[in-house]
Amino acid sequence: MGNLIGVNGDIEKVKAHVRISYGKAVALGGSIGEAAQQRMAEALAALDAAEEGRETAGKEEQQAWNAVLAESAKSDIVVSTVRDTLWNALGRPRPSPAMDQLFPDGLWTYAPADKRHQPRLMKVLGSRLLTVPAPLWGKQLRETLAAQVETHRESYQRALETHEPADAAAQIARSVYKAAVRTAH
Repeated sequence: MGNLIGVNGDIEKVKAHVRISYGKAVALGGSIGEAAQQRMAEALAALDAAEEGRETAGKEEQQAWNAVLAESAKSDIVVSTVRDTLWNALGRPRPSPAMDQLFPDGLWTYAPADKRHQPRLMKVLGSRLLTVPAPLWGKQLRETLAAQVETHRESYQRALETHEPADAAAQIARSVYKAAVRTAH
């Protein structure tokens, strides 16, 4: 006797079970093959379309996320360059109240694990660059560094804004795919 796979089982196993069952029924022919085609052909066509939609949306989402990761890497370099420039201007002292105010947790202050938060943190860095007191950092240096941070922040933000709809489309495509598998089951 064959194994039963419940509708709440692993979605890929359910899909494989549906396709195998349909293939066997069609191969048997006769009234069983006709019944399988009448009952399952439409659901399998919807499943094929949903699977293709999921793959396409997943590729588009991944491509958009790769752009976010690239912007994150560029922004990490900008933040570390800003930090090094400011620290060098102070003479690289170990205890530095000004550096502690701008970079309390070092570079990680502005490079979070969740890449979606980095543009907001970079905006804070840009504004703090202009307000943290340190006589050795001239107004021109601060403004130049703040402008660099803002330029990269905007680029990063655009990449995130491109990723958001692709991510939403991929989430919906995955849900449609699961629903199509359950319907075919």
